[in-house]
Amino acid sequence: MSLLITQRFARQCLVLSPLRSRLLSLDASSAPQTIQTGETTGAHSLPYFVPRSTDGTALPIYQDQRQVLGQLTVIKHVRGDLNALAKDIQTELLPHLGTASATITQARSGSRRPRKQVYPVTVCERKRQVILRGRWRRVVNDWFLSKGF
Repeated sequence: MSLLITQRFARQCLVLSPLRSRLLSLDASSAPQTIQTGETTGAHSLPYFVPRSTDGTALPIYQDQRQVLGQLTVIKHVRGDLNALAKDIQTELLPHLGTASATITQARSGSRRPRKQVYPVTVCERKRQVILRGRWRRVVNDWFLSKGF
């Protein structure tokens, strides 16, 4: 999706790119240039990335209820290493929530749903999702914001 700005409005216009969190300076006399915002976050050094929505406001963290598994928190559209994200959730987030005996499992290949056993953290490679047991959407969202997403 491209953004078109007429030349009379392009002189001092700053556009915030929601996916890259950078400011783009649009000038009528030159091509767009990237300006660093000065924020140095640890999210760029992680082996995974969770993009925001197209308007740049929300992370793709959803709550779901399934008949066999019960209440779930689903992190969708994860780019990069899903197992690293699951391990970070297991080591940093779950001990604070009282589920210290967390294990990471893989969903069955070609399956539409994870295994029916009870696991706190499940990785679904085919859908690029990490699934947590329980309703932890706000907690996970705050954890991602503290990591710099």
